[in-house]
Amino acid sequence: MHDTLTISIIQCNSGSDLNQNLDTLTHQLNTLPKTDVIILPEMAAHRKVLSTDPIEKETIPGPITTFFANHAKKHQSWIIIGSLCEAIPNSAKVYNTTVVLNPSGDVVTTYRKIHLFNCNIPNNTLNESTVFESGTTPQTVTIKNFKIGLSICYDLRFPELFQYYSQQNVDLIVVPSSFTHTTGKAHWEPLLKARAIETQCYIAAPNQYGQGGGNIRTYGHSFVIDPWGTILNEGTDSKSDTFTTTLTKKKIQDVRQKLPIFTHKQLYNIPINTDNLKQ
Repeated sequence: MHDTLTISIIQCNSGSDLNQNLDTLTHQLNTLPKTDVIILPEMAAHRKVLSTDPIEKETIPGPITTFFANHAKKHQSWIIIGSLCEAIPNSAKVYNTTVVLNPSGDVVTTYRKIHLFNCNIPNNTLNESTVFESGTTPQTVTIKNFKIGLSICYDLRFPELFQYYSQQNVDLIVVPSSFTHTTGKAHWEPLLKARAIETQCYIAAPNQYGQGGGNIRTYGHSFVIDPWGTILNEGTDSKSDTFTTTLTKKKIQDVRQKLPIFTHKQLYNIPINTDNLKQ
């Protein structure tokens, strides 16, 4: 039985030049210590910044997956590709898809982002549904006896998904993101802490910085947070970064013993009221 898991977070500023992004990521990957899992942000290999930028569609496995698979084999680590644009047959749209690779470079599982960011933030509008199709199914993967729930960016605002993972008794939930600076400054840290505290598991959230989709600035501040809500590592808002953290089963067990919230949980059957959306 494995009671510890080392994870390495990569924070980057990916743009629309795929080869340049991959060169930068290669340098970051090569600076990492030996680690069990490497976790990258949403759209780590390629971000469509301007409306005129092409979409790097990929049938999985494809060129981007293969690039990371080679690094998984080289470093003998699992790699969670935060996301890439998964091609949909006979559709102009794509899925925003996390890909999990084992140390042999094999695709073990994928997760398609369920919640799409269609929002009006100050001075900007982002409508991911013009490019992406929604996924429908939560996914988990087990690495060294640590069960991991998968999510992407805007999923963070929907606690029901995290409660589902909690019911699956996960130890870690990853939140690879390209979270905007405006919303990130207000909500990123408190939401991540809340999800860690309410699920009593670790949260690992690699985020992009620099100009993201719609040429909107993203926030950086990648985090690893423990089940008590304590920040174990944090990136800055304006530079590439890597950090490695050791997670322990003991910490999870200690928190759940101190606050046994799952034995206190009550079930509700409350209908969703959407009247406020019509005002």
